[in-house]
This record gives sequence, C-alpha cells and structure tokens, in this order.
Amino acid sequence: MQSLTKVLRTAKIKNKNWIQELYTFLRAYRSTPHSSTRRSPAETLLHRAIKTQLPEIIQNRTAEQRDRQEFRNRDKATKLKMKQYSDKKQHALEKHLQIGDRVLVKTPRVKKISSYYDPVLYRVTKIKENMVTATRPDRSVTRNITFFKKITANIHEQMREKGVDDADDIFTRPQQQPTNQQPRPEQHHRYPQRHFVVHPTDILTL
Repeated sequence: MQSLTKVLRTAKIKNKNWIQELYTFLRAYRSTPHSSTRRSPAETLLHRAIKTQLPEIIQNRTAEQRDRQEFRNRDKATKLKMKQYSDKKQHALEKHLQIGDRVLVKTPRVKKISSYYDPVLYRVTKIKENMVTATRPDRSVTRNITFFKKITANIHEQMREKGVDDADDIFTRPQQQPTNQQPRPEQHHRYPQRHFVVHPTDILTL
C-alpha cells in the first residue's frame, strides 16, 4: 500500500497521468520474481510467463509439471523456515493434550485484575486436529488448542500438602454463591452544613 501511494504521489508531482503510471507499476510488480518462490506473481497465477513481443521458447507439459512441483517444494520450505524463525523468537512450544487431561480455558479479561483463565477446571473429552472439546458438569466448550492450559499433578500434590480436603474436586465444581447473605444496612449520607453569609448591605439596613 505504501508503494502504491508513493507511485500516485510521484505521478501527481510530475504532472503525469496517474492511471497509466498505476498500470506501469502493476505490470512491473506482477512480473518481478518473488524472493521465496523465485517466480513472479503473474507466472504463479497463470502458470506461464507474461506474453511480450520478444520471442520465447514454449516448454512441454512434462517440464511445466516438474516446475510446478519444484515451485511447491520451494514455497513449502520457505514457509517452514519462516515458521521456525518466528517460533524461536517467540519461544513457542507445542501443546500436547490427551483425552482425560484437566485443563484451564482462556477467558476474555474484563478488568485488569481479572485472570487469564477460568478458575474452574475442565476435562478434555474430544480432540480433532487443533480443535479441543472440554466439559465440566455445567458447561462444554470447543476451542483451539491454544486456548487451553494443561494442569499437571504437581498442583494437586501441593494442595494436599497444605491440608486441603478433596483437592481433586475443588476446581471441577463451580463455585456456589452463598444464599444466606444478610442485607446491607442503609447508608445515611451526612451533608455538610451551610453557613449563613451576611452581605454588607444587609448590615446597613439593620
């Protein structure tokens, strides 16, 4: 988009027809080989080179199919290289989940102090490629695997060491709100006292 805007701005400064300059720019862009595929966008889309007035050699179908396969392999290798670089830079790790694992589900944050995950544990019931289905007694969710965080047994062991009873079910039960709450007492607002101000003209009249 920046290159396109630059072309239009340059055409206006030089008092040229911006439509013709746009066609010239697009023709050059579509005929320039890409750094990863080593082919131009037009050749990738049309599976042939752009026709020009210069003579060219027409390849047979076998060579064309071989070039297409080489193009796919080169494009796949370039994308894999970019993915490995991005994963290494962001310290990304693969998540391995199995049916029966206990997980936390990521929830949207409402406040700054809100937690990133729902404190109630879910149990994985179904896995299909990158989509995972987890359930709990009152709810079932299906999300991408990136929305889940596996809970290891170390957390339950730490809770047992601290003397917490039924540590296995403390997260799997939804938290119930107490029903016997006492009503809050009425708050009486105390307003500031207003002082009577005597104007000098009132003193003269007295």
